[in-house]
Amino acid sequence: MSEEHEQRAEPLSAELEPLERRHLLPGIRSSADALGELLHDSFVEIGASGVVHSRSGVISALRTESAIERTLLAFSARQIAPGVALTMYEIEQASPDGTTRRSLRSSVWVRDGGSWKMIFHQGTPAPARRPKSL
Repeated sequence: MSEEHEQRAEPLSAELEPLERRHLLPGIRSSADALGELLHDSFVEIGASGVVHSRSGVISALRTESAIERTLLAFSARQIAPGVALTMYEIEQASPDGTTRRSLRSSVWVRDGGSWKMIFHQGTPAPARRPKSL
């Protein structure tokens, strides 16, 4: 990775990792207003099932989701165009049956009115072992 890219990635990570972590909090996920602050009006998600979800569908579904503790691991962020960033990370969470589930996540964030908004998100089930980095 070039030194210039590393310099751009650090500030992006410092800005976007807290937003990704916020998106995972049960109190945020259950609040339409809080989610509305994070999600761009054109937001779409491709779920682990392969189904595409709209912004309103995601907000509705997350409001009734059971509170689950999720651990964010191996976070990275990179600028992909001016005002556009890609984040990638892993989530580890306990399943109701006591097993640990892992998924690889990616989001695209855009600068909108001076703040970052998530415009795209995808989660993919991952094998039991954790990747060294994304």
